[in-house]
Amino acid sequence: MALLHPLSNRFLLVLSLHLVLCSNNIVVEGRSDSPKPIQNPNRVSPMYRGGSSTAVKVEEIMATATAPKADMNAARTSDNDGKDSLLVVFSDLDGTLIHYPDTIHEAAVDGDQSSIIQLPPSSTGLVGIISAQTLVKCQDIRQRGVKLVLVSGMRSSTLLKRMPYLPRADAYCCEAGGRIYYPTTAAATDDDASHGFCKIEPVSYHGASEEDLEPFHVAEDMDWRSRMEQLDACGPDGFVGNDMTDQDAVLIEERKGLLWSFAQSLQKQGLVLDTKGYATCFRVNRKQQANDQSLALFDKLLNGDIAYPPELDSSVNLGCIDFYPNISGKKQCCKYIAGKFGGSESILSTRCVCICDDDNDLEMALACSHAFIPSISSASMSTTIQAHPTKFTKTFSKDVDGVLSSEAALALILERLGNE
Repeated sequence: MALLHPLSNRFLLVLSLHLVLCSNNIVVEGRSDSPKPIQNPNRVSPMYRGGSSTAVKVEEIMATATAPKADMNAARTSDNDGKDSLLVVFSDLDGTLIHYPDTIHEAAVDGDQSSIIQLPPSSTGLVGIISAQTLVKCQDIRQRGVKLVLVSGMRSSTLLKRMPYLPRADAYCCEAGGRIYYPTTAAATDDDASHGFCKIEPVSYHGASEEDLEPFHVAEDMDWRSRMEQLDACGPDGFVGNDMTDQDAVLIEERKGLLWSFAQSLQKQGLVLDTKGYATCFRVNRKQQANDQSLALFDKLLNGDIAYPPELDSSVNLGCIDFYPNISGKKQCCKYIAGKFGGSESILSTRCVCICDDDNDLEMALACSHAFIPSISSASMSTTIQAHPTKFTKTFSKDVDGVLSSEAALALILERLGNE
């Protein structure tokens, strides 16, 4: 029988921080592996502070990008033989390329609402936006021979529903790295349905080429999935029917695998779990607990009175506790993809950069050669930037945030590519 370990005191700090974030309506998701100091409850999210930023041009944002000169040089330098030339850009989505303003008008650039694309709501009702220029710049990066990989903690059903609105990419990762999809032009067959094979029809946006709007299919990485399907990880049952629906095709009570065995034990004790659209993780949400008894059980889980197997990992997100296999996570996922695209996982630290904003991105950011930060959604990200200043470039300022700071991050990457 596997040894169990309780949630640590560090974990309690994490929840305290995220409860503060929740009270300020800041989007936070996914994994957390480092201690987080308690955040100032009066803090204002850098993502949106009002309409003053909407008229600022990307060139002006780039002029305010904050990074030591040595850092910027390191981020742009490549050997003449191409050994260190940029190969992959990894990007988070929520808070990084996708933002959540109060209104579309607030986010519009120079008052032009056609510059903004509104995404369908997530399973929890959040409605995000992305800018047309973000989509254009992402394609500019790919046209220069660099791979673009989107890495998110969102559930697979949300990712696939949003995919027509997202930048066309060379790989799409969700559930904190538990699932990976690749685009393909091959036609789907009936047998492909169980492998996450579905058709994507991109929405039109200003600046899109005919090629950008061509429909494509996505298929799941079955080698990576086979790792998750091991019984000491998730097992195979959660993958059935969970791609385009939030309904559990196989009930939790019937799923095999260590992750779901632990979920079953929590359910039997009276906890309410969120498993909708998840195949490689599940969530325990304090707000969903039905009564005082289940709330008390949630507190026991948080306080370490209920332990979980060491083969699993956990993180806190908006007052929720997420559980998933420890072979998953954004860093592990990025290492795997770097090896697929570059022949060796070691290129993650030499030929890959990332764009991110939150503490669940920290391992990925530190593992890449450089990280561009269009917003900061957690105190732990600020602390890490201060501790590793040469690893990060912030592309937002006091008056510049949201989609413009995302565009600035992409513009800096394109500038680096122009210097290679």
